[in-house]
Amino acid sequence: MTAIPAPRRAVASRFQGGAATLMVALVILVILTVIVLASTNVALFEQRTATNENRQRLADQVARYSLNLGGEFLKVNIVKVGSLELGGWLATNTSHWLPCSGVSGFDTNLMADRADGR
Repeated sequence: MTAIPAPRRAVASRFQGGAATLMVALVILVILTVIVLASTNVALFEQRTATNENRQRLADQVARYSLNLGGEFLKVNIVKVGSLELGGWLATNTSHWLPCSGVSGFDTNLMADRADGR
């Protein structure tokens, strides 16, 4: 008996069967890579946001502490603040309060520009 030769198509598909699987695997790999890169970008953004929120909270706490400290200083020195005597803040011979023109580097034109909104 003589063997019947297999059709050419069957032989060709036997060698090409892995190519389709390889292409599907590569497409899935590319899709997963894009998803991972996108999620990494989102995670980095979330980390930056959390860091900024922590810095904002810290700055807020420092500002509140400074205001409280300034308030306590004024409470303790209330007598000096309103005093016209020597060492008092309203005394004429002290440097607690100076007119702007008495400060070195004061520029009246600069202040006028800022008042105009420029």
